[in-house]
Amino acid sequence: MALKATPAALALALAISLEPLAVTEDARIADGARLAADPQAGDCGICHHLPGHDARDQGTVGPPLAGVGSRLDRATLEALMTDARALRPGSIMPRYGVSATAPRVPGVLQGEALLSPSERAAIVAWLESLKAPTQATPHG
Repeated sequence: MALKATPAALALALAISLEPLAVTEDARIADGARLAADPQAGDCGICHHLPGHDARDQGTVGPPLAGVGSRLDRATLEALMTDARALRPGSIMPRYGVSATAPRVPGVLQGEALLSPSERAAIVAWLESLKAPTQATPHG
């Protein structure tokens, strides 16, 4: 399946490339983990199980995020964090990079993206860091 870059995904890629060089990748990953777990930001745990969190407090609607960095490449993660419905029609994942206009969206966010490009970039960095454990190969 060929993926097409949307204007929002391209804007995210540009924002990532223009961020200050002083931000280390480890700091970006830590910020992404914090944003993903924050109910006032990404709130990813409402639908997904986040590695390192109590499963009893996590959602099961979406796939577990453990190992997602091994299953999906950066471009796909960026597209999903920008507008999952453009990539996977019927998805109930929030459109984090699209202007929010739904009735359930708080007034302060009406017409704004739910997450800024830098917040989405941090969550993408964290998701990309979630690699599946490598299997040891038997010596024979």
